[in-house]
Amino acid sequence: MQDGSWDVNASKNSYVEAVINPTLVNQSNTAGSLNNGDNSYFNTYSANSKINVTSLNGDIQFGGGNDIVTNIGVASDQNALLTAVTESLKYLPGQLGLVTHNG
Repeated sequence: MQDGSWDVNASKNSYVEAVINPTLVNQSNTAGSLNNGDNSYFNTYSANSKINVTSLNGDIQFGGGNDIVTNIGVASDQNALLTAVTESLKYLPGQLGLVTHNG
């Protein structure tokens, strides 16, 4: 994402489940074992990266990625992958704007 930005505009309610930086999620389980620390993760958010969500006549809900974690469907022997995805959801861009005008 680097200095990129996303603007989400809604006339009513808006729900954002998660913001995901794909470089913080495991890219391949064949490039290194999930359990030996060989995987590479890069935080490509800069201080200027941003997400803006605006609602004209509704509410804004900013989720915690719970549906993503619930629906990932990994096998029990891949708990490291689930942990990596869960941890990656804790990172947000440098700027986050949530504005509701009449919600």
